Amino acid sequence: RAALDGDYVKASRYLLEDSLNKKLFDQQIQNYNSMDGAQKRSYLESSIRPVAILSENDSTTLFRYYHSANPKDTTTLRIIKKQGKWLIDLKSVLKL
Repeated sequence: RAALDGDYVKASRYLLEDSLNKKLFDQQIQNYNSMDGAQKRSYLESSIRPVAILSENDSTTLFRYYHSANPKDTTTLRIIKKQGKWLIDLKSVLKL
């Protein structure tokens, strides 16, 4: 939700930290900043719609969703439990 809202400070708290994830996250920030006001508003006003939540094991969950600003594009996030925190692994979603 934080990324759709453009709150990348908050979104960074949920990022699985490694060099590739950081690079992908920085690219996502650049992509967001290049959007016009109408696109940003569309993301801000969108809803997240879960499609499926699948547990791979006790420390990895796949969360498949779309957001109403782009309902044709479903995304699957890999969420990994590390040191008691659930973190997003962007490598499962974004490409350079």
